[in-house]
Amino acid sequence: MKLIDWIKEQSDSRAKKQELIAFLGKSEAAVTAYIYGYRRVPDDISNKISQFTGGEVSAEALKEQYQIFNDRDGSFALSPLKGRRVGKPILSVCINASHDEKVNFLTAVANEIALEGGQL
Repeated sequence: MKLIDWIKEQSDSRAKKQELIAFLGKSEAAVTAYIYGYRRVPDDISNKISQFTGGEVSAEALKEQYQIFNDRDGSFALSPLKGRRVGKPILSVCINASHDEKVNFLTAVANEIALEGGQL
């Protein structure tokens, strides 16, 4: 399971993220980068994350999330524009994602841009 998905599944995701920050002893920026895959997770930290999540998030899943984020040719994202700068992605999907994940991505894009009736 991806760390971002695990965080979202928690009843109080903000509190759980703060607990993870305290457990790892890392800055909020570092933990956020680990959650979204912006930064490679060191092996010792990935073991701690796996321990914190009760084994639901594996070291392999963390490595995969980092690889997906850095594979610019293999994914698409929806990001807000802030002037001339592009903000952090709101939604993303990998080319090799399942059909359901791709449909969910397109549906979410339609909802974000308020497409009439969410029709694709």
